[in-house]
Amino acid sequence: MARAVSGEKKRIERAIAHVLKKLNCNYNFIAQDSPSVTSILTVDRSRRGSQDRNTYLVGYNSALTVEMSTNKLRQAILHEWLHAASWDLYDEIENLIKKIKTKSLRKEIEKRYLDIRENVVYNIERSIGPHVFPYIKYED
Repeated sequence: MARAVSGEKKRIERAIAHVLKKLNCNYNFIAQDSPSVTSILTVDRSRRGSQDRNTYLVGYNSALTVEMSTNKLRQAILHEWLHAASWDLYDEIENLIKKIKTKSLRKEIEKRYLDIRENVVYNIERSIGPHVFPYIKYED
C-alpha cells in the first residue's frame, strides 16, 4: 500500500528530529517540500546570516521520499547533516580557491574540490553511519 504524500512533511520532520537526537546536535533543519528537487534531499543554509548559523533548509520532493523507508530517509538526512556540519570548513577552502589569480588553475582546483567534497562526505557517512544507526545496512 502506498503512503500518502500529504503526510510526508510530518514524516520528514520526525526523521530529522530522530537523526539530530541520535547525533546530539543542536542544528535546526527546516523541511521544505519542493517538486523541483531531483535528488532525495538537499541542504542549504537558511540565509539568516551569522546570527543563526545552525539553521538549515532541507529540501525534498515528496513524490520521491514517500516511497522511501524510514531508515533510508534517516540515512539520507545523516548525509545532508554531514554536509551542513562541514560547511564552515568548505567555505574556507572556497575562499582560498577564489584567491587563485590564474583562471584556468582556479577552475581546475574548483572542479577537483567539488568532486572530492562529496566523496569525503560519503566516506564519513559510511564510517560513522553504522555507529549512529546500527540497524541500517550501509552499502556502496
